[in-house]
Amino acid sequence: MSLSKSKSVTEKIDLQNEIAFLLYRKDSASTFQYLNDAYKSSKRINYEKGILTSLKIKAAYFIFKNKGNQAIVALEESKKILLNNKDELQLADVYREFGQAKSTISKYKEAIEDLNRAEKIFIAYQNESGLEKTYETLGLNYAELGNFETAVSFLFKSLTIKEKLGIKEGLATNYNNIGRQLYNLKNYEEAVKYYDKSAAFSKEMGDDRTYGITLVNSANVLISQKNYEEGEKRLLAAIESFEKIKFQRGVQTCYNNLGAIFLRDEKYQKGIDYLKKALSIANQNQNKQGVPLILHNIGYGYRGLKNYEESLKWYEEAEKVATDFSADTYTFTEIYKYRAVLDSTRGKFESAYLYKSKYQKLYEKMLNDKSITAVNELKTKYETQKKENEILNLSKQNAQKNLLIVAQKFELSNSKLKSAKDSLLLFTQSKEILQSKLDASVKEEKINKLSKIALEKEVALQKEKLAVQSKNSTILLISGGSLFLFLIGFGMFRKKQLEQKALLLAEQHKQRELLTKAVIEAEETERKRIAADLHDGVGQLFSAVKMNLNGLLDRIEINKEEDQFLAEKTMALVDESCKEVRVISHKMMPNFLLKSGIAADIKSFIEKIDENSLKISFESIGFKDQLEFNEEIILYRVIQELVNNVIKHAKANELKILLEKNKEQILVKIIDNGVGFNFDKALEKGGLGLKNMLVRIEYLKGTVQFSQAKPHGTEVQIIIPIV
Repeated sequence: MSLSKSKSVTEKIDLQNEIAFLLYRKDSASTFQYLNDAYKSSKRINYEKGILTSLKIKAAYFIFKNKGNQAIVALEESKKILLNNKDELQLADVYREFGQAKSTISKYKEAIEDLNRAEKIFIAYQNESGLEKTYETLGLNYAELGNFETAVSFLFKSLTIKEKLGIKEGLATNYNNIGRQLYNLKNYEEAVKYYDKSAAFSKEMGDDRTYGITLVNSANVLISQKNYEEGEKRLLAAIESFEKIKFQRGVQTCYNNLGAIFLRDEKYQKGIDYLKKALSIANQNQNKQGVPLILHNIGYGYRGLKNYEESLKWYEEAEKVATDFSADTYTFTEIYKYRAVLDSTRGKFESAYLYKSKYQKLYEKMLNDKSITAVNELKTKYETQKKENEILNLSKQNAQKNLLIVAQKFELSNSKLKSAKDSLLLFTQSKEILQSKLDASVKEEKINKLSKIALEKEVALQKEKLAVQSKNSTILLISGGSLFLFLIGFGMFRKKQLEQKALLLAEQHKQRELLTKAVIEAEETERKRIAADLHDGVGQLFSAVKMNLNGLLDRIEINKEEDQFLAEKTMALVDESCKEVRVISHKMMPNFLLKSGIAADIKSFIEKIDENSLKISFESIGFKDQLEFNEEIILYRVIQELVNNVIKHAKANELKILLEKNKEQILVKIIDNGVGFNFDKALEKGGLGLKNMLVRIEYLKGTVQFSQAKPHGTEVQIIIPIV
């Protein structure tokens, strides 16, 4: 390739990257088209600058879209290139972007570690621009961890550098972030000051999005202080700003907050009007996040207006949407709590008691979950400190052993030196003997003066050679001995270090396995207890009710046909309740799970599923003997969870299950013809059932793979090695 041609290709690549950078916040499709073309062309001609620029823009795009895992892939490739080139300043930028990417997937501690690496390099190179961005990201990550004081400290560091360098880009956002952390620290007056700074600067720069967001944040502070009038004024201004840029999510938030203001101020109709506007926008954008609470608030407003029938309609809709879209626990507690109040006001005390019980149960669960989380955090800190102390003790022991080795080396060196001195003394004695012989020879050969002079010269020359040879031998001997001792000592130290590291890793792995086993066993024990309580408690009570009701109906005569129908319907309901309790208790911990084997267990489980809604085919190969109890329980629970997920989410009408065992492994395949399943997205959403399943399979040292079934649906393959 000629020089001119090569230059034209690189210029085209640079231009493609530049266009992609200008478009990455606006046009995803065009951004990736330009990026991919630039990346492929750069790879083809090994144009490193083009490759790094493409990867940098790709990472920035994914960070902007809150897709941290995909950003990390691009950053890892950049990091590999820069480490190879030893380009520390660009590497610091990559570490900073790692911090941003990991923050989007809630890995805040890892993000802080990468940002600390970036900070050290930027300080070494006195790069204040890089430090300013790093400090801002550090502040945001510490805020997510709840360390608001440290967060404010880093945000002020970032602000100081911005003002010093005269950087205007992002200044409004910096003011806004400081205001948010001051609000978290309950310093409301200072928080509003910084929000006002952000609003003034973003308005001056024509940044409508940041201006609107800042107004919403400052309105929240004022509303918390019951300054509803000023809060309303700011939210209306925010709506005007968001509508300019067609930011509908922001408009929805403002209307929702306005509705909450007027509900608090007992101006219920005005609050309902604003909430219905928020609901309309959410439905237009098909955004169900927060919709159950909007519906709940509208119901609350109608209750305030004493329109109880209308209020009931909205509460029922709120509960339905919350259930359909698996809302969080807090949403359900709010709905149940105020539904209980509504039913009590309407005189529906049985329903009020039911919803009050639901609320109490969820509320206690929330408190319990928080307690468990706090205990687990304390336990983790304790275990970490314990391991650190053990490592410190091992390090001290290694240091003492190393000192002992050094002392031994020193003693050995002294011994070698003594040997060298003895050799030198022997040489001196030999020299004296030679000198005596020489003197005797001189006395005996006085006759020939010339021979005497020649002999003296020869002896002198021999003396010099011997002296040089002796010195060289001594130096070589001491150097060789020292090097040999150093190599032995270093080898012993390195071996001990590797042994200690291996021991520590083995212990950590053992502790993880023990903890996982304990969690699984505790979960199964709790399932057994609940199943037993249902079967022996509630089940027995239902059986007694059924028996007593039968006896009562036998003793009395019912003349009216409608009364006879009602009695028969009541008996049918009691009978159905008995069956339902048995089914639930068997699902929690089926008796056959203890004696029949995994294949029979699963077959029995799927037989209870309605064949009209989901046709299931099941095949079992090689399961002559039962597995170990824990393995059988875990595998049963995983398959049960996967089948339940198909029923709840896949919208499938056919399901195939294969269970195969050979000498090396257990293979499970579950294939449905439903709407499909994105494993990565489900994992990002934090599905508890999916995470529990992965933990259980990991405990069995197995693997899980989700893939698209052909022509449509999902295929799940589980492989568990037989040790």
